[in-house]
Amino acid sequence: DQVFVTDGVYTGPGNVNITFGGKAITVQSVNGPAVTVVDCQSVVGNRGFLFTTLETNASILRGITILNGRAGNLAALDFGGGGILIQNSSPRIEN
Repeated sequence: DQVFVTDGVYTGPGNVNITFGGKAITVQSVNGPAVTVVDCQSVVGNRGFLFTTLETNASILRGITILNGRAGNLAALDFGGGGILIQNSSPRIEN
């Protein structure tokens, strides 16, 4: 399956910490990373995408700019990854 993301700057709940849920899908911008942006707004714990459910290289993120990701969960001592968190997965990230 493919998900096409239209031009715009995406912020707030539902537009950060996006997960593929282990699915082999492609999420890509319609017109490229210059006009398709996920802005995490520097909120602690907000990343653009999370790959933590055994995604493989059949899970593809293509042509999306991620800005202002801010890892960090002091309670869990989790400070890894600002824009994209990858754990136990190996997705393809392109352009």
